[in-house]
Amino acid sequence: EALAFLAIVHDHRWNRVAWALPEQAVRDTLTRLTFADVVSTLPGLTLTKQLVAALVSLYTKRNQSSDAISATLTQQCPGFFSPADQLRFKAEEVLVRAGDPWANPNERQRLLNESLRLFARIPLHVRLDEIAARYRYLRFYPGVVSLALECARALDPSDLAVLWRREREFPQAAAATADQGTAGQAKQAYEMRVQCYQEVLRVFDELLLSGSEGAGGGRLGDTAAAAAAGTERPPLPEEQALNDLKVETLQRVIACDDELMHVALYEWFLAHGLTAELLRIDSPYLESFLKEATRQPDRLDMLWRYYVRRKEYAPAAVVLAQLAERIDMEIRLEKRLEYLSLAISNAKSCSSAADMGAGAAVVAPPEHSHAHGDGDHHHHHHYHHGLGAPAAATQSIDAETLHELEEKMEVAQLQLRILHQLQQGASSSAAEARHVT
Repeated sequence: EALAFLAIVHDHRWNRVAWALPEQAVRDTLTRLTFADVVSTLPGLTLTKQLVAALVSLYTKRNQSSDAISATLTQQCPGFFSPADQLRFKAEEVLVRAGDPWANPNERQRLLNESLRLFARIPLHVRLDEIAARYRYLRFYPGVVSLALECARALDPSDLAVLWRREREFPQAAAATADQGTAGQAKQAYEMRVQCYQEVLRVFDELLLSGSEGAGGGRLGDTAAAAAAGTERPPLPEEQALNDLKVETLQRVIACDDELMHVALYEWFLAHGLTAELLRIDSPYLESFLKEATRQPDRLDMLWRYYVRRKEYAPAAVVLAQLAERIDMEIRLEKRLEYLSLAISNAKSCSSAADMGAGAAVVAPPEHSHAHGDGDHHHHHHYHHGLGAPAAATQSIDAETLHELEEKMEVAQLQLRILHQLQQGASSSAAEARHVT
């Protein structure tokens, strides 16, 4: 097979193939290696892969099909040119054609979809950072999402990364993971998947934040193949088409069943101050994420607001009641009173909504309002999984529970009056002491 491969390179003229290699260092390696090195060492294997890429590029750079040379390599030296190689080079050839500045939009879209279909068949052989940058440059944002998710799935088919994240978030699960002897593999799988998700988040950096050339387009400088092909970036679509593209791209993420991708997306929304937009997302993964988020002081209010947006007033009332009585972090008494008041309003509204066809409205503080603590917060074991409404409370609040909430409200109001009197007394005593002094 090695002899057959070298004969094929010879037929295409060594000097032409050598100059198609990516850099001078590789050409220097070509002059040093012996035939024995080529067939029996790692540098030799690396060189043959680079020679294959250079050989195929002789066709693609002239806009010629690589099918014939691919068939020859597959038949005569399959050890040097696997079926995965054949698909990858074919996909890259199609992608180069999609970047033709003379291609009409419909043809470009067809070619981009075809390249995605081919790359998705060999996710473990895709240079994702390169292909994702080229897709972004051609504004094929949904393609980046689909390919990144395929790569993440292929890199971790057993979902070990989810196990590792739960261990990190909930240390009490660490022993179980350690017993399985998969901690190291799980961490590696998590890190590899995060790299895939970063390509998706770069799409949103460009598409939702900058909306124009953005940083994403600038990253094409890292993809020499696209630049060498003379790819010209398509113009931005008109406003309506651009909005449709944003929706399609976001929906492609929301529709996926990759839990870690959802977590990465939600964290991206919060990091960019898009809390209101996050709470409008309709996803089965969002509720569990928000329950976990209640363990952080600056995210206390997101879960109940999520329920109110969905007109699920009973679980909103339950969460608000839990917040009012939390003991694992410092919450001012005035804020606890506010939570109780809102819990009562939502508890009443869930019964009203049932009578009025879910038409009742709940008055809530502004979106940017949060429950802030006055000191360090400490997590207790029973709060590690965050807050949330039990399944039985998702339909309505019974009269007894509502009565208990109202009684707690009265007690809290009394506590607040006493607190204010004590504070006034302390201020008066301090003033008198200063006067005497």
